Amino acid sequence: MAPPPPAQASLVERLKTLATTLQFAWFVGHATLLLSVFRYFLSYITLNYYSTWAQLSYRLAFISAVATYGIVVFKAYRARLKPGTPPQQLAVSLLADENVQYLLISLVWLFSRQLPLALLPFTVYSLFHVATYTRTNLLPVLQPPKTVPGATPTSPGASKSQSPLANAIGRFVKEYYDVSMFLVAGLEIALWFRLLFSAITFSKRSWILLTIYTIFLRARFAQSHFVQNAFAQGTAKIDQQVNGANVAPAAKQGWETAKRVGKQVYDATDGAAGSASDVFNPTKKAVSNRAFQRALARLGVEHRNPPKHPLKTTKALRLLYYVNEGAERWALTHELFRNYWVEGKDVSDSAVLAESVRKVFKGRGGGGDQRAEEVVRAIEDGLVEGERERRLLEEATTGAIDKGAFGVPAFWLPEEEWADARGARHRGKLYWGQDRMNFVEAAALSIREGKNGQGWGQIKSVPLPSLLPRLIQQRSIPTGEEAKLEFWYDFSSPWAYLGWTQLPRLQRQFGERLHIEMKPFLVGILFREIGAPNLPASINSAARRAYDILDHNDWVRWWNAVNEQEGKPDKTVEFYWNDIFPIRTPQLLRALLVQPDLATALYRACWVRNLDVASEKVLAQVIDEAGYDARAIIEKAESPAVKADLRARTQEAKSNGFCGVPTYRVFRRRIGETDWKQVSDIIWGQDQVAAVEDLISGWDETQTDGRGHAKLATLSARQPAPSFLAQHALRHYASAAPVPTSTITDSASSRQDQRSVPNPDPAPDSPTIAFLNETTPFMVPTYVRPPPVIVRGKGCVLYDQENRPYLDFTAGIAVISLGHSDPEVARIVENQAQTLIHASNLYYNPWTPTLSKLLIEETKKQSPGSPLDQVFVSNSGSEANEAAIKFARKVHYAKDPNSSQRDIVSFHGSFHGRTYGSLSATPNKKYQAPFGPMLSGFRYGTYNDIDALQELINENTAGVIVEPIQGEGGVNVATPEFLQALRKRCDEVGAILIFDEIQCGLSRTGDLWAHTASGVHPDILTSAKALGNGIPIGATLVSGEKVASFIVTGDHGTTFGGNPLASRVAHHIFKRLADSKLQEEVKIKSTLFFNAFEGLKEKYPAVVAGVRGRGLIVGCQLTDEAKPRVAEIINAARERGLLVITAGEGVIRIVPPLIISAEEINHGVDIIEEAIRVVFSQG
Repeated sequence: MAPPPPAQASLVERLKTLATTLQFAWFVGHATLLLSVFRYFLSYITLNYYSTWAQLSYRLAFISAVATYGIVVFKAYRARLKPGTPPQQLAVSLLADENVQYLLISLVWLFSRQLPLALLPFTVYSLFHVATYTRTNLLPVLQPPKTVPGATPTSPGASKSQSPLANAIGRFVKEYYDVSMFLVAGLEIALWFRLLFSAITFSKRSWILLTIYTIFLRARFAQSHFVQNAFAQGTAKIDQQVNGANVAPAAKQGWETAKRVGKQVYDATDGAAGSASDVFNPTKKAVSNRAFQRALARLGVEHRNPPKHPLKTTKALRLLYYVNEGAERWALTHELFRNYWVEGKDVSDSAVLAESVRKVFKGRGGGGDQRAEEVVRAIEDGLVEGERERRLLEEATTGAIDKGAFGVPAFWLPEEEWADARGARHRGKLYWGQDRMNFVEAAALSIREGKNGQGWGQIKSVPLPSLLPRLIQQRSIPTGEEAKLEFWYDFSSPWAYLGWTQLPRLQRQFGERLHIEMKPFLVGILFREIGAPNLPASINSAARRAYDILDHNDWVRWWNAVNEQEGKPDKTVEFYWNDIFPIRTPQLLRALLVQPDLATALYRACWVRNLDVASEKVLAQVIDEAGYDARAIIEKAESPAVKADLRARTQEAKSNGFCGVPTYRVFRRRIGETDWKQVSDIIWGQDQVAAVEDLISGWDETQTDGRGHAKLATLSARQPAPSFLAQHALRHYASAAPVPTSTITDSASSRQDQRSVPNPDPAPDSPTIAFLNETTPFMVPTYVRPPPVIVRGKGCVLYDQENRPYLDFTAGIAVISLGHSDPEVARIVENQAQTLIHASNLYYNPWTPTLSKLLIEETKKQSPGSPLDQVFVSNSGSEANEAAIKFARKVHYAKDPNSSQRDIVSFHGSFHGRTYGSLSATPNKKYQAPFGPMLSGFRYGTYNDIDALQELINENTAGVIVEPIQGEGGVNVATPEFLQALRKRCDEVGAILIFDEIQCGLSRTGDLWAHTASGVHPDILTSAKALGNGIPIGATLVSGEKVASFIVTGDHGTTFGGNPLASRVAHHIFKRLADSKLQEEVKIKSTLFFNAFEGLKEKYPAVVAGVRGRGLIVGCQLTDEAKPRVAEIINAARERGLLVITAGEGVIRIVPPLIISAEEINHGVDIIEEAIRVVFSQG
């Protein structure tokens, strides 16, 4: 687009300047089209539409259309032709352009008979084009906008006041554009039916026109969601009419046949899925593929290129809209991705889709098997491609486009607030690409802290984004070595400028043993040589241009946050988008070759000071200001030798496979040696600085296993692996060779590859052991503890006395659901401690009744039909169960003091506490034997044994206590049928049914209470653990009618239970745990665990027997052969930075904080796998 005429010129001069532009010719063409259409339709008023004037107006309208679209196509052709694109590729790219399609169809109408309906879509388009051009080009020339007072014309973001007419046109375009485009879509569809009618009536050449126009309309359908929506709405309306009672069966059948034929045509011409890299030139594609493999290895992600890529994914996408939103869709998405990108399966195949569905749903409990078959039948019957699924997918696609998405993956944060270049505030922000997850996570953490996406400079207080895990971790070059970093760049790229700003940080980080060499070259010449586009930013869509600017600004924010975290807030990255872009840089680069110290001055001139450095006068000014002789440098820069040097560097870049800037190459050598050894392929892009740091630090390149699967290369033994989460330094190690999946026997090669553990337990001479030796003799030895002394925690990570981090998969045994040291909980504790901690239960306090009310109301809301009405608040789970047992017996005593109903029934594998009543209900000899005899009247049954309940629960039973999911017993899940049978039998004999949800409740399963999914309601419910997030508290919820009405003053009590401190904390925690969004996230995270352990089962069948549980209470069952070594796995995991615990017999129990991230889950499972490999490679 040409620059606007200078405002100081006269009106005539401004109009002359405007009239010489190609865009003005485009505007005149659209205006002529509108006038011609107006004149043509006047002929309909006079009923003289075949007159000479009418025919001339009709043809002139289409001549105008050909001219306007021809101008647009010419500009696109010229832009595509510049880089030397092969003719075939150029032709294909042009045919995919909708402007080319409209040009061709306007030519068809120009030389065909008159079809007035064909004019209308072009008329609507021209109306908006004329309005937009008038607003943005014509009106500013007629009346130049005035600069807002207080701003200078050259200041960044200076705003201008527009005329009222321009504002009115802008409002009109914004308000009616979507409606008009929908109108155009309807007109184009109507025109097809008009042609169909002509063809049926055998009008001359109608079948030819119908065929051509059908091809055009099919292309429009693929490109325009307006056309898609128009088809969908039209089809729905016809369906409604045809399905009426008065419509003949033959008409219904005919309509169904028409829809079926249409669908077959659509499927036959449907496009395949692809990726952005598919359109790269070969050089760029090769570099991108290597970067992709490096990212896979960096993240430890398994992958291989599918043999049938790309595939048609429409059916799979519609399937995702058939299943329920949330956990189902997330889990199925995960499985489809795995089938496509790991297993290499054809996800367009219905059999593969059915297999994926069964794997996701079967065996999950809660009707999973039935749900699996229901969805499989829908696939087989075609229901997954119904009207609803098509509509939802279309709406999602439209929504993505409206938000500015132009590729996948796209991440949308609706709560993030940001400002554009003019300072205007916006809400909702898009990020594109998995390599922008650092921004997504930083913004999400900021939103969680109430900063609405702002405040990245405070990332030092939260875990850093995990997809750039080693970005700011201090590391060093291996001992005895030095490294060289080549930085290849051109001043024309703002991304190269960002990469350049990081070189001083790398120098600070690695010190004098890092040698940085600046390598300037002409990237524009390189693009031409390799056939890559070298297009101005203006050729991109407005949405893409806006995104590129935002993305670059995000990187500026990111690097400034990194500098602040490193204690260098003064090292600020400054940036301003240059008004002249791309910048012509040959003269700058040659000047730099003459005087290399000019790099800083020249870069700042381009991307901070907004100077036109292509001007020799400006260049001379910059050189003079830097303290050099500008005249001498510029004169020498024009010498043949310097020009030849720059050409040679550019040729070297091409021969080394470069495809853009900045490009990095890393070399290392032993100190004292002369030859450098390149330790990597080239690395392209300033967003790959983390990979550069890895290589400087002594890491090897990505490898594959020969089958296309990415894997981490053998790591250098010279130093430990970098951290997985930069803030917490959690580690991802590969300390043993893979274990054969068919056996767990020893391997000599594995033993030889064994390396030291990253988080070893404290040594005998450590401060930790000295502390324990001094203090533990004063403690009663009721626990067997490992040596680390835990002193602090943050989120899902604990730290010991020697500052070693541990990812916590125990959460204090299902206690710390909201994570360690939650800032909101800490604030409430501090506030209440300064107000009132304890006043005894002789008096009311504000928080015990408030907590009780919340517990009951939310339980009734999320478990409709619950009879629970009142609460007794105590200090722990054992106390909560003691109260439940006492209450159950008191109910029958109150009814009849001589009643024989005194027995309490519990089940083998259960754990209800260690006080006498709760211990008596825990049938485990390990716990009971040393303290016998137990209280009388306790009977034990087999968990999930429905047939035994008739005899087990009888007329002497006062109460039955059961865990819907046994935690301590091995993560055993009660079947819905078992709980239903318990309810029925208790009702038959009048027994009180008690559900112990101390470990499995409070959203740990994805529901507020674990029993909710069964449809069964207890008479008493006990809760504790997560209710306090570490603050001691317990709660016994009871039915008012069946239980509370029989409890009187003095029946039960507690000194500290219900104190205001614990009650206020619990009130806050319960509100957060009852949140439906958190519960949905739990279900999603659960799928990660289940899929991961199923993968371990497939990989190590001799070790892992299966996985069970629900939500985030998960048990990994070891095989009989491996069970005796479960403690060794727990220890090996701890020494690799992960805390897990056992349960039952040979079960690894996973009960992490509910806030755990997907990255932490994957990392923790990796450590468990590593622990298995280490234990079973040692024999």
